[in-house]
Amino acid sequence: MAKITTGMIQQAYEEAKLVYVGQKNQTDAQNDLEDYGLNRNSAGDLIVNFRCMMDGQKFTRTNNAETTKYYLDNILHDYGRSKLLNALYALEQHIEYYEDSQNTTMHKIRDILEDFQNSKDEEYPQYIVIQPIGKNNTIKNFLKDNSTRWAEKIRYKKQWKQSVNSIVLFIKDGKVFAKGDITKIKESKDNKYPLDFYYNLTLVDNINYKMIIEYAKPKLGNFRTYELLDFKTSSKIIKYINSQKLMYLDEDNADIELQKTINKITSFKPEEEPQKIKDSKEVKGNKIFPRNLAYAKFALEKAHYLCEIDNKHKTFTSNSSKKQFVEAHHLIPLKVQDEFIYSIDIPANIISLCPNCHRKIHFASSEDKNIMLEELLHKRQDDLKMYGIKVSKNNLFNIYA
Repeated sequence: MAKITTGMIQQAYEEAKLVYVGQKNQTDAQNDLEDYGLNRNSAGDLIVNFRCMMDGQKFTRTNNAETTKYYLDNILHDYGRSKLLNALYALEQHIEYYEDSQNTTMHKIRDILEDFQNSKDEEYPQYIVIQPIGKNNTIKNFLKDNSTRWAEKIRYKKQWKQSVNSIVLFIKDGKVFAKGDITKIKESKDNKYPLDFYYNLTLVDNINYKMIIEYAKPKLGNFRTYELLDFKTSSKIIKYINSQKLMYLDEDNADIELQKTINKITSFKPEEEPQKIKDSKEVKGNKIFPRNLAYAKFALEKAHYLCEIDNKHKTFTSNSSKKQFVEAHHLIPLKVQDEFIYSIDIPANIISLCPNCHRKIHFASSEDKNIMLEELLHKRQDDLKMYGIKVSKNNLFNIYA
């Protein structure tokens, strides 16, 4: 295979950017890179890896050291600190995956990662903004009036000037309900609130405000006004946020991902109220609803890493969690999410099972499965109702039939 030159890396980066923002499809980008002299498969890898780095997701095809550094340098330059932290998180996951699967050590890539991670605050300054929306403002009114812009008082001007490309977390009643990437700041002529910042807003329900407090340790014990956090605190928070990402995986691949990364996932339980259904995606021709692995870890912790069919069932000690190995199973399978008006990806619907019982609930005779299902439903029915989920034992039997 021909050597990937510096020019090819630079061209691949530009093409990947166009694909990422939807200005070009991947096939056309690969065609253009192939004309430029790049191997077609390598071109595809460079485009996919860029997307994964931007979104903070593990990639499996490796980049060489020059490509890795060029991508990190330019993601910081073009998109700012928040996307850089996403890219570093994705790279860290890639290194672990690649070293484990290939039984090797990526010395050069690790050195690049550590150089960026160990950079001083003055090189990459603060990047997370905490923004309470105020006692008198409702989330409904915020979404109506502030879906793209927020304005602050002049006394925050010094911090405000540093906030371009930062992540903003919006707070109401002790909850993080939305986040956005700040794309632009602009000073207006408004006497009371002249400092505008603009963002791309996303509603969230999986970021635990108590964890933000624990990492940031605000002086008053809470956030009451706009605040720009320092780099080291922000790094911890973005790593936590990335650990809460929704995964569009089938059950087998979700369990593999959970078992491999469980020590890096911060467990989390949503409010005990009906949860909105997250949008599905088509993956390899199948409709997949997302799973929050933080919920799965919470369910395993609540069960003390014991089998909920029989807590005397013994397995082995997991190398990742250092606890007894058990698997997370959705009692009501996610494949029937369309039959419910609220999300069934909730800890109340996730069962801790030993591998034998997990296989049994999928592959045993209907008689044996139904005995297990009736017992588990009896244990979880009240918890499920708190989240607006009602299912009869006969309906559950039919789902597994």
